[in-house]
Amino acid sequence: MADVPQVLYSSGPGLVLEFHTDRRSSNSSGFLGHFRFIDRRLFQTDGQKLPGTMCDHQFISSNYSLTHGKFYSPRYPSSYPKNIKCAYRFRARLKERIRIVFEEVALQKGDLR
Repeated sequence: MADVPQVLYSSGPGLVLEFHTDRRSSNSSGFLGHFRFIDRRLFQTDGQKLPGTMCDHQFISSNYSLTHGKFYSPRYPSSYPKNIKCAYRFRARLKERIRIVFEEVALQKGDLR
């Protein structure tokens, strides 16, 4: 199963998983899987999506906004789209600094600039 990801996520509310075999007999035992329906809101970026863009977001610190939040690549945790450019803009108040922590990173060579 080297070519099969251990965890799959749908990009929407539907998913079809197909299993095909060839005509040859096999000694392999098959597979066992588990599934869970999860709330898509768990993967929504905090902040404001910038109008007219595919995935740019802006995060602005103020007395009345969040002081922390989450941001995701498009379609996370599924594969991100090809040929997409996203900008995440963070603006702190004058006496603040911005701290970013990546909990999980899986990128192809050249995708981070």
